[in-house]
Amino acid sequence: MNTVFSRQIQKLRKQKGITQEQLAVHLGVSAQAVSKWENGSYPDGDLLPVIADFFGVSIDSLYGRGEQAQSFEQQTVNHFHSVIETNKNSSKEWIDSLQDLLWAAQLSSWIECKNYYPIPDFKNANGSYSAQFFCNEGITYMRLNSDYRFFTFLKEPEEGYAKIFSDIDSLTELFGFLSDKVNLKVLMYLMSLNLGEVSSAATISELLGYPIEKVESALKYLIKINGPNVLISDYSVITPDNKTEKVYGLRGLTPEALILLTGAYAMLNQPCGYQNSVGIRDFPLFNRKDLSFIKWRNNEKEDK
Repeated sequence: MNTVFSRQIQKLRKQKGITQEQLAVHLGVSAQAVSKWENGSYPDGDLLPVIADFFGVSIDSLYGRGEQAQSFEQQTVNHFHSVIETNKNSSKEWIDSLQDLLWAAQLSSWIECKNYYPIPDFKNANGSYSAQFFCNEGITYMRLNSDYRFFTFLKEPEEGYAKIFSDIDSLTELFGFLSDKVNLKVLMYLMSLNLGEVSSAATISELLGYPIEKVESALKYLIKINGPNVLISDYSVITPDNKTEKVYGLRGLTPEALILLTGAYAMLNQPCGYQNSVGIRDFPLFNRKDLSFIKWRNNEKEDK
């Protein structure tokens, strides 16, 4: 027999996207108990606060009285907490759930689409696929390749995109550095290190097969561009002959470098096939009035 309580429990559970078994694990009861609640029985009174806290509602709302209104943002937090708490491989489930949420956001930009549907199955496709939305307030871009998926969110800066990138000398230096194969390979090698691992220039030189001078030059530049949150750290270690040797390691997993390489990948592998593109932008990405920094200056050397 369905009761208000049974309907509320079932509704709240489905809103969280969890099974009866997952809810049972969190509450410390059997899946059969949850099933009975959803079919007309009631839990022990001591469990009511636990159930209410788990769903982020009041006890009254479990009985359909004065349901507590929650913002979508709070419901989202509740959902992701439940994903972590009720899955053994919580990291994978969390990422998969986030991917679905971002996909839902992309679908909502398409006004003709009123209902959610899962990301298409691209397992047998050879192309690259994208969903994008651009307006005066910002841009989103989602790639849906079967083997590599990523999402980009850009909120329009008050001063515009162009001024954010106005330090063209530093950008030129960085891209010039990355245009050298040895430099790029040294950076990629550093990205292969686990947290806490370090490597010397001599080791990198031997492993990659390039002169140690080239490796040291690359490491010197990477140290140079370090800010308060350094990209790589250098340490001095004592060798058996009582000399010192520099070793290098990453401060973290360097998402900035990965984001940079991902952007390059996106430019080199333009999407083809399925595309969902919605645009309501009234002006270009860069305002020409803000591009005075790209004009040739008298103190610059002429491009060769």
